[in-house]
Amino acid sequence: MRRRNKVLLIVLLVIVLTIALGYFYFFHFGGLRHTIEAQISEVVGEESPVKIRIGHIAGNLISGIVVEDVTIEYVDSTRSVQLLSVARLTAGYSLSDLWSGRYFLDYAYLKALHNT
Repeated sequence: MRRRNKVLLIVLLVIVLTIALGYFYFFHFGGLRHTIEAQISEVVGEESPVKIRIGHIAGNLISGIVVEDVTIEYVDSTRSVQLLSVARLTAGYSLSDLWSGRYFLDYAYLKALHNT
């Protein structure tokens, strides 16, 4: 093999390996959940009495996401009150919109929404 072909093969192998490792990190080792929880904490604030808990995150990163067992609670020093509970949230989006900072959803479906 010529040197150019070897370099192209190595570059292709690195790209495929990076995509595979990213997939496993985000979908099998909790990276996506950690990223979403960090974004929620940033928006809500660490010292806020409102706590958001997420049970499970699935879907594909390219066009949609499924979030299950979402609860929003108000917690103070004496008690905890559940404000909202969603069994399943399914949302679709455009990756290009997210990439450019426009947070628009194509659709959002809520299953078993309970508020108190």
